Amino acid sequence: MGKIDKYMKNQEIIQFLQPVSGVILLVLLVIFTIVSVVLHYHWTNYGISAEKINNVRFWYFGVAFILFFTIIINYIFTYF
Repeated sequence: MGKIDKYMKNQEIIQFLQPVSGVILLVLLVIFTIVSVVLHYHWTNYGISAEKINNVRFWYFGVAFILFFTIIINYIFTYF
C-alpha cells in the first residue's frame, strides 16, 4: 500500500496536466510567432523571387494553421 501512495493517481495526473497543458500551448504559440516573424523577415529581405516567397509563405502558414487548429480543437474537446 505504501508503494502505491508514492505514485500519482489518474485523477491527480489529470488535475496537474490541465493547467500545465494550457501554459505549454501558450508558450508554443509564442515560440511559433517569434519563428514566423523571423522567417518572414528572412524571406522578405533574402528571398530569390516574389513568386517563390509567396509560395513558401502559403505552404508554411497553411500547414501551420491546420496544425494549430487541430491542436486547439483537441485541447477543447479534451479538457472542456
